[in-house]
Amino acid sequence: VACPPGHYCVAIPCPSGTFNPDSGAMDISSCYNCPSGNYCPEGSENPTPCPSGYYCPEGSIHPISCPAGTYGYVNAAESEADCAMCPRGHYCPEASVEPEHCPAGTYGDKVGLDSAHSCTLCPVGNYCPEGSVEPEHCPAGTFGELSGISSADSCELCDKGHYCPMGTAVPMTCPE
Repeated sequence: VACPPGHYCVAIPCPSGTFNPDSGAMDISSCYNCPSGNYCPEGSENPTPCPSGYYCPEGSIHPISCPAGTYGYVNAAESEADCAMCPRGHYCPEASVEPEHCPAGTYGDKVGLDSAHSCTLCPVGNYCPEGSVEPEHCPAGTFGELSGISSADSCELCDKGHYCPMGTAVPMTCPE
């Protein structure tokens, strides 16, 4: 009886981190080390390519998540160095395949943010559309008294008898 692929006889599975595509293997020396960019659970017949958002060094038994603050956009990544730093205006939870925009009303002025909570609340006198890298001032003639507004349309018109330079949080009374 031939030994099944992924095993060496007497039907002992190749250990985790190795594989054997051939029938008839006689001992553990027939099990090959799992190549980088792949993972091999116990009894693997062939290496499995590492999915996006993960990396797999040589001999991996399972994929390893790209850390929070990074993302893995390629299949068969071989090391943590293959995980890209999350760009400004975005955040990347653990095992991200692509960056996610900071929510409207917030901004991300740093690289490597790991959650929506890492994005900074837009300050008063400003607005922040989704994915903002920095706050944008409310236009002259308007004011923004609330933090976390997401569009210039949310900036309020300056009241009569007051003036509002760009970025105003509270209208200023016109001089007499």
